[in-house]
Amino acid sequence: MVTQTEDLLSLFLLASAPPELVAEVRAYLNDHPSTGANGVGLAADRNGHAGENVAPTFGPWELLHVTHCAPPAILDIAYCFWRRERELPAPPTPEPVMRFAPEPPPEPPMIDADERLAELATLANRTDGHDAPERRNGAGAWIETETGEQRYPITTEQLRIGAGPNYDVRVAGRGEIDVRIWPREGRYMLHVAAGDVVVDGDRIDWAVLDDNDILSIGDATFRFRHEATP
Repeated sequence: MVTQTEDLLSLFLLASAPPELVAEVRAYLNDHPSTGANGVGLAADRNGHAGENVAPTFGPWELLHVTHCAPPAILDIAYCFWRRERELPAPPTPEPVMRFAPEPPPEPPMIDADERLAELATLANRTDGHDAPERRNGAGAWIETETGEQRYPITTEQLRIGAGPNYDVRVAGRGEIDVRIWPREGRYMLHVAAGDVVVDGDRIDWAVLDDNDILSIGDATFRFRHEATP
Protein backbone atom coordinates (compact mmCIF):
# COMPACT_ATOMS: atom_id res chain seq x y z
CA MET A 1 0.00 0.00 0.00
CA VAL A 2 2.79 2.42 0.93
CA THR A 3 4.78 1.46 -2.14
CA GLN A 4 1.77 1.99 -4.41
CA THR A 5 1.12 5.43 -2.90
CA GLU A 6 4.74 6.51 -3.32
CA ASP A 7 4.75 5.22 -6.91
CA LEU A 8 1.64 7.30 -7.70
CA LEU A 9 3.19 10.35 -6.04
CA SER A 10 6.22 10.09 -8.30
CA LEU A 11 3.89 9.56 -11.27
CA PHE A 12 1.57 12.48 -10.53
CA LEU A 13 3.86 15.10 -8.96
CA LEU A 14 7.02 16.75 -10.21
CA ALA A 15 10.17 16.82 -8.13
CA SER A 16 9.53 20.53 -7.53
CA ALA A 17 6.36 19.83 -5.52
CA PRO A 18 6.51 21.43 -2.04
CA PRO A 19 6.34 19.05 0.94
CA GLU A 20 2.96 20.45 1.94
CA LEU A 21 1.45 19.59 -1.45
CA VAL A 22 3.04 16.14 -1.37
CA ALA A 23 1.47 15.55 2.04
CA GLU A 24 -2.00 16.58 0.79
CA VAL A 25 -1.79 14.33 -2.27
CA ARG A 26 -0.44 11.43 -0.17
CA ALA A 27 -3.38 11.77 2.23
CA TYR A 28 -5.80 11.76 -0.69
CA LEU A 29 -4.23 8.66 -2.24
CA ASN A 30 -4.34 6.83 1.10
CA ASP A 31 -8.06 7.68 1.39
CA HIS A 32 -8.73 6.64 -2.23
CA PRO A 33 -6.71 3.46 -2.83
CA SER A 34 -8.56 2.79 -6.11
CA THR A 35 -6.89 5.78 -7.77
CA GLY A 36 -4.53 4.47 -10.45
CA ALA A 37 -2.68 5.48 -13.56
CA ASN A 38 -5.06 3.83 -16.06
CA GLY A 39 -6.83 6.46 -18.07
CA VAL A 40 -5.69 9.30 -15.86
CA GLY A 41 -5.21 12.75 -17.21
CA LEU A 42 -7.77 12.36 -20.01
CA ALA A 43 -10.30 14.65 -18.33
CA ALA A 44 -7.82 17.34 -17.34
CA ASP A 45 -7.71 20.49 -19.42
CA ARG A 46 -4.47 21.85 -20.73
CA ASN A 47 -4.52 24.76 -18.28
CA GLY A 48 -3.85 22.46 -15.38
CA HIS A 49 -7.29 22.39 -13.72
CA ALA A 50 -10.15 19.97 -14.20
CA GLY A 51 -12.92 22.25 -12.91
CA GLU A 52 -15.57 23.52 -15.33
CA ASN A 53 -16.27 26.95 -13.78
CA VAL A 54 -12.81 28.24 -12.78
CA ALA A 55 -9.91 28.51 -15.21
CA PRO A 56 -6.50 29.58 -13.91
CA THR A 57 -4.69 32.37 -15.71
CA PHE A 58 -1.44 30.41 -16.15
CA GLY A 59 -0.31 27.94 -18.76
CA PRO A 60 2.60 25.71 -17.72
CA TRP A 61 1.67 22.72 -15.62
CA GLU A 62 4.88 23.19 -13.72
CA LEU A 63 3.24 25.98 -11.73
CA LEU A 64 1.01 23.33 -10.18
CA HIS A 65 3.93 20.89 -9.72
CA VAL A 66 1.96 18.13 -11.48
CA THR A 67 2.67 15.89 -14.47
CA HIS A 68 0.50 15.34 -17.52
CA CYS A 69 -0.55 12.04 -15.99
CA ALA A 70 -2.18 13.63 -12.93
CA PRO A 71 -5.90 12.80 -12.73
CA PRO A 72 -8.54 15.52 -12.22
CA ALA A 73 -8.73 14.99 -8.45
CA ILE A 74 -4.98 15.55 -8.05
CA LEU A 75 -5.18 18.60 -10.29
CA ASP A 76 -7.89 20.02 -8.05
CA ILE A 77 -5.74 19.50 -4.95
CA ALA A 78 -2.75 21.14 -6.67
CA TYR A 79 -4.85 24.03 -7.94
CA CYS A 80 -6.31 24.74 -4.46
CA PHE A 81 -2.80 24.59 -3.02
CA TRP A 82 -1.57 27.01 -5.70
CA ARG A 83 -4.32 29.49 -4.79
CA ARG A 84 -3.63 29.25 -1.04
CA GLU A 85 0.10 29.80 -1.58
CA ARG A 86 -0.61 33.05 -3.42
CA GLU A 87 -3.55 34.06 -1.21
CA LEU A 88 -5.73 34.66 -4.25
CA PRO A 89 -9.24 35.86 -3.46
CA ALA A 90 -12.19 33.75 -4.35
CA PRO A 91 -14.04 34.71 -7.53
CA PRO A 92 -16.51 37.53 -6.69
CA THR A 93 -20.18 36.71 -6.48
CA PRO A 94 -21.98 38.52 -9.30
CA GLU A 95 -24.52 41.07 -8.16
CA PRO A 96 -28.13 40.38 -9.13
CA VAL A 97 -29.19 42.21 -12.25
CA MET A 98 -32.35 44.25 -11.82
CA ARG A 99 -34.45 44.48 -14.95
CA PHE A 100 -35.95 47.74 -13.77
CA ALA A 101 -35.54 50.05 -10.81
CA PRO A 102 -38.65 50.34 -8.64
CA GLU A 103 -40.07 53.81 -8.40
CA PRO A 104 -39.74 55.38 -4.95
CA PRO A 105 -43.00 55.97 -3.08
CA PRO A 106 -44.34 59.50 -3.45
CA GLU A 107 -43.53 61.85 -0.61
CA PRO A 108 -46.51 63.13 1.37
CA PRO A 109 -47.34 66.74 0.55
CA MET A 110 -46.35 69.39 3.05
CA ILE A 111 -49.37 70.96 4.76
CA ASP A 112 -49.18 74.59 5.77
CA ALA A 113 -50.74 75.18 9.19
CA ASP A 114 -52.51 78.42 8.19
CA GLU A 115 -53.92 76.87 5.02
CA ARG A 116 -55.17 73.85 6.99
CA LEU A 117 -56.85 76.07 9.58
CA ALA A 118 -58.48 78.17 6.89
CA GLU A 119 -59.79 75.02 5.23
CA LEU A 120 -61.22 73.72 8.50
CA ALA A 121 -62.85 77.07 9.22
CA THR A 122 -64.41 77.19 5.76
CA LEU A 123 -65.83 73.70 6.13
CA ALA A 124 -67.14 74.45 9.61
CA ASN A 125 -68.90 77.60 8.42
CA ARG A 126 -70.84 75.80 5.69
CA THR A 127 -73.85 73.49 5.84
CA ASP A 128 -74.80 71.61 2.64
CA GLY A 129 -72.87 74.17 0.62
CA HIS A 130 -74.55 77.21 2.22
CA ASP A 131 -73.30 79.61 4.84
CA ALA A 132 -74.19 78.59 8.39
CA PRO A 133 -76.44 80.82 10.50
CA GLU A 134 -74.96 83.91 12.08
CA ARG A 135 -75.08 82.30 15.50
CA ARG A 136 -71.74 80.69 14.57
CA ASN A 137 -70.06 84.06 15.02
CA GLY A 138 -69.67 83.76 18.76
CA ALA A 139 -69.50 86.54 21.26
CA GLY A 140 -67.17 84.63 23.62
CA ALA A 141 -65.90 81.20 24.54
CA TRP A 142 -64.17 79.37 27.34
CA ILE A 143 -63.34 75.92 28.61
CA GLU A 144 -64.54 74.79 32.01
CA THR A 145 -63.91 71.87 34.30
CA GLU A 146 -66.42 69.03 34.46
CA THR A 147 -68.10 70.56 37.51
CA GLY A 148 -68.16 74.02 35.95
CA GLU A 149 -66.43 75.51 38.97
CA GLN A 150 -63.43 76.79 37.01
CA ARG A 151 -63.54 78.66 33.71
CA TYR A 152 -60.68 79.61 31.42
CA PRO A 153 -61.73 82.28 28.87
CA ILE A 154 -60.52 82.17 25.29
CA THR A 155 -59.71 85.70 24.14
CA THR A 156 -58.21 86.96 20.92
CA GLU A 157 -54.92 85.41 22.01
CA GLN A 158 -54.17 81.71 22.18
CA LEU A 159 -55.24 79.76 25.25
CA ARG A 160 -52.28 77.51 25.97
CA ILE A 161 -52.86 74.23 27.83
CA GLY A 162 -49.93 72.08 28.93
CA ALA A 163 -47.95 70.36 31.65
CA GLY A 164 -45.59 73.16 32.55
CA PRO A 165 -45.46 76.48 34.43
CA ASN A 166 -45.60 78.61 31.27
CA TYR A 167 -49.11 77.53 30.24
CA ASP A 168 -52.40 79.35 30.85
CA VAL A 169 -54.03 76.09 31.97
CA ARG A 170 -51.84 73.49 33.64
CA VAL A 171 -52.74 69.80 33.40
CA ALA A 172 -51.05 66.59 34.54
CA GLY A 173 -50.30 63.68 32.24
CA ARG A 174 -47.66 61.40 30.81
CA GLY A 175 -45.06 63.03 28.59
CA GLU A 176 -45.15 66.46 27.03
CA ILE A 177 -48.51 68.19 26.55
CA ASP A 178 -48.96 71.31 24.42
CA VAL A 179 -52.44 72.31 23.20
CA ARG A 180 -53.57 75.65 21.74
CA ILE A 181 -57.12 77.05 21.32
CA TRP A 182 -57.81 80.38 19.57
CA PRO A 183 -60.56 82.15 17.61
CA ARG A 184 -60.53 82.37 13.82
CA GLU A 185 -63.27 83.78 11.60
CA GLY A 186 -65.93 83.33 14.25
CA ARG A 187 -64.97 79.74 15.11
CA TYR A 188 -62.54 78.27 17.63
CA MET A 189 -59.63 76.17 16.48
CA LEU A 190 -57.76 73.56 18.51
CA HIS A 191 -54.27 72.36 17.62
CA VAL A 192 -52.30 69.63 19.40
CA ALA A 193 -48.56 70.36 19.26
CA ALA A 194 -47.69 67.53 21.68
CA GLY A 195 -49.54 64.89 23.67
CA ASP A 196 -52.76 62.93 23.18
CA VAL A 197 -56.03 64.83 23.00
CA VAL A 198 -59.52 63.35 22.59
CA VAL A 199 -62.48 65.46 21.48
CA ASP A 200 -65.88 63.80 21.90
CA GLY A 201 -64.26 60.35 21.81
CA ASP A 202 -61.99 60.96 18.79
CA ARG A 203 -58.23 61.34 19.05
CA ILE A 204 -57.29 64.42 17.01
CA ASP A 205 -54.44 66.75 16.03
CA TRP A 206 -56.63 69.56 14.63
CA ALA A 207 -60.24 70.38 15.35
CA VAL A 208 -62.90 73.08 14.92
CA LEU A 209 -64.69 73.15 18.26
CA ASP A 210 -68.45 73.24 18.77
CA ASP A 211 -70.36 74.21 21.88
CA ASN A 212 -70.39 71.49 24.57
CA ASP A 213 -67.50 69.52 23.03
CA ILE A 214 -65.75 67.39 25.67
CA LEU A 215 -61.96 67.72 25.65
CA SER A 216 -59.73 65.11 27.29
CA ILE A 217 -56.25 66.60 27.68
CA GLY A 218 -53.74 64.64 29.72
CA ASP A 219 -55.46 63.56 32.93
CA ALA A 220 -57.95 66.47 32.80
CA THR A 221 -61.36 66.79 31.18
CA PHE A 222 -62.89 70.08 30.03
CA ARG A 223 -66.08 71.20 28.33
CA PHE A 224 -65.82 73.79 25.57
CA ARG A 225 -68.50 76.50 25.78
CA HIS A 226 -69.32 79.03 23.10
CA GLU A 227 -71.76 81.88 23.58
CA ALA A 228 -73.68 82.50 20.41
CA THR A 229 -74.72 85.92 19.20
CA PRO A 230 -78.51 86.40 19.70
